[in-house]
Amino acid sequence: MIRPAAAGMAWAIAGVMLVAQDPQAPLFRGGTNIVRVDATVVDRNGNPVSSLTADDFEIREDGVPQTISPFKFRRTPRLRVESGSGAT
Repeated sequence: MIRPAAAGMAWAIAGVMLVAQDPQAPLFRGGTNIVRVDATVVDRNGNPVSSLTADDFEIREDGVPQTISPFKFRRTPRLRVESGSGAT
């Protein structure tokens, strides 16, 4: 038979151990969607326009302007622009 004092001591130790446990760290869920958008900008002669910056473009999602980051210029093979193609 377990003595009442020993049983009480066991319950007291168990209670202290439960209180001493670290609570779980709060869970943070986050996310981001990255959408790659390539744009080719050429002048009337078909030469790439390399002086453009992110400020020269606007991307919107559901009518809300989005941050453009990162932005970089990439040199690609020269494209041939034909007159009457609808390019302006």
